[in-house]
Amino acid sequence: MAAVHFDNEISRYLKTPALEHGHWYTDDGLLFIMPNPLYGLCDSVGPDDANEETLNSLYGENGFDRIDPNEVARNLGLNIIHDWQKRFDPGVGYFHV
Repeated sequence: MAAVHFDNEISRYLKTPALEHGHWYTDDGLLFIMPNPLYGLCDSVGPDDANEETLNSLYGENGFDRIDPNEVARNLGLNIIHDWQKRFDPGVGYFHV
């Protein structure tokens, strides 16, 4: 989970519409969320690894609306998290089922 979305004053994670409506991917249980700028600006969520760097580059160069998440997932060997699989809990942050 990304600590930038944690409110230290109330000790819980905060719901962020840009992340909720973003493109979600997974790889071996790791979660990557690319935010949808239509709902505000925020950083992507994910471990600091090669996939996160590649995703940040792709989204930075092409823009959210021009990205086909199915193609990205296929090219990077990731799985897409569908809307019905997305979960949020103020105690643990964002996760998927």
